Amino acid sequence: MKKTILLIAVVLAAGVVSGQKTFTFGPKVGINIADLYASSAENTRDLNGTKPSLIVGAFAEYRAAKWFAVSLDVLYSRQGSSAEITQGALGSEHKLKFNNRLNYLNIPILANFYVTNGLALKAGIQPGFLLSGKYRAKVDGGSWNTEDTKHYFKSTDFSIPVGISYTFEQGLVIDARYNIPVTDIATDEFKEDFSDGNEQLNKMTNRVFSLTVGWKF
Repeated sequence: MKKTILLIAVVLAAGVVSGQKTFTFGPKVGINIADLYASSAENTRDLNGTKPSLIVGAFAEYRAAKWFAVSLDVLYSRQGSSAEITQGALGSEHKLKFNNRLNYLNIPILANFYVTNGLALKAGIQPGFLLSGKYRAKVDGGSWNTEDTKHYFKSTDFSIPVGISYTFEQGLVIDARYNIPVTDIATDEFKEDFSDGNEQLNKMTNRVFSLTVGWKF
């Protein structure tokens, strides 16, 4: 009798596993709403300001259980900030536009907790590797002046992504995340050049919210 019950349990378990893919992968694309946060510095108007930008890449997920999975993404992520400010006295004002672009290769590793078959809460770790950095500025609608700023930022960044996703039966995946910043991305050279008198830049971090759509195979 016990052997019969055990056999039935094994058959049922096999049926559950076969009905649920254990390994899936696919492409994803979306938008970042990014910002640079400079702490302990007052004059940061040309650093702060949300910047919409592109995020694109691929993901893979291993479903270890019905309620739990581990995933890894490889993402090309445009981050940074943009701002528009007005300077000068009344009657002789000038509009200045700033654009800080930092391009990263991010590799988030996430634990996915499935509340339902399609709805997952997720958290994990994300190392990021700086690919390039550009600073652009223009005055009163003129041409952009561009400067390479990669040397001003550290080559690696580290954050804690948290978010939520939903997978539809057909394979469409909608994913929303916020990357909680951990590391200081500004080099000592940047802090020294930025400091002006008593004003000091102690720390700069990436703040990024992303919304992506993907497809699971």
